[in-house]
Amino acid sequence: MCSTLKKQSFKLLNLFLIILTLVLWSAGCTNKQSEQTQSESTQSAKKTITDMSGRKVTLPSQVNRIAINGTAMTQLAVMIGGADKIVATLPSIKSNPWYIKIYPKIETVSAPFDKEVNIEELIKSKPDVVVLWSGKEALQKKIEQLSIPVVIISYDTPEELKKSVTLMGNLLGEEETKKASEFCSYYDSNIKRITEKTSSISDNDKLKVYYSADSPLSTDGNNSIVTSWIEIAGGINTAAQNGVTGMSQTVSMENVVQWNPDVIIVRDAPNKDAILKDERFKDINAVKNNKVYINPKGVNVWCARSGDNALQVLWAAKTLYPDMFTDIDMSKEVEEFYKIYYNYNVNSEDLDDIMNPKK
Repeated sequence: MCSTLKKQSFKLLNLFLIILTLVLWSAGCTNKQSEQTQSESTQSAKKTITDMSGRKVTLPSQVNRIAINGTAMTQLAVMIGGADKIVATLPSIKSNPWYIKIYPKIETVSAPFDKEVNIEELIKSKPDVVVLWSGKEALQKKIEQLSIPVVIISYDTPEELKKSVTLMGNLLGEEETKKASEFCSYYDSNIKRITEKTSSISDNDKLKVYYSADSPLSTDGNNSIVTSWIEIAGGINTAAQNGVTGMSQTVSMENVVQWNPDVIIVRDAPNKDAILKDERFKDINAVKNNKVYINPKGVNVWCARSGDNALQVLWAAKTLYPDMFTDIDMSKEVEEFYKIYYNYNVNSEDLDDIMNPKK
């Protein structure tokens, strides 16, 4: 009898173990299927954004790999925390000392964008999306034929810069969107800080500014971000005032002499040397009064299409009207900006390189 009971108990125990094993196996399969379904759902989920050209572009809901053909757009992505998602860039970005400082991994990123785009290299980088500057229709078409979505970014005014930063944030994800919003608020606060004072300057008292771009006789006029920051800072862009439109426009020496600017701001240091050595500039007020300034330059040139334009408005205002803006400490502003937006602590040598560029 005991033997029979033992056998029955043993059978029941075996049956229980078999049932338990089946239950656990079933649960495991269900979890795996659930995880797989969730993963597939995430991968197949899409989002639609409107780029700066007004095109509606459908993208993966989560963009993890981005290819960027342009210095201005690369800076925006890095500035809002998207550096780790860059899988394709320009050779000039990889060799830029500032990018190497703030994001050393940039040296290992693929660089298919040069004078000609290496399509094979671009495909190997497996981007979820490619970001292009406006005006590259042929390249855009070629990339879209590879079934890779293309987003267009461009800006020539502070408002367009903020829209572009916001677009980059929406493209990259929630954290980047939040950082983009913070940047826009910071930029707005700097503009307000300046215009609260410069708006009271009468037209007759505003300083006339000539901006030197590619060369001493190359300048930016209307429809440029240069005109925007000059006007925010309380100045008058002499080129724009006299009908010049667009960027890197060639003007004559006679034009500059006639405009007789109070201040000359040069994008590149060699232009200052060229201007000061050129006898034709000697009677211009800016030269006579030692008011020729080299524009700061860090991760990107502050004065052109750059996220650092948020600093440019402060520097320009203090440069034009130092007595009005004694409260602005540019060293402090740069240190804080680079820590917040590049996660980089600038030292005294860095500050000198930024504020007094040699190139």
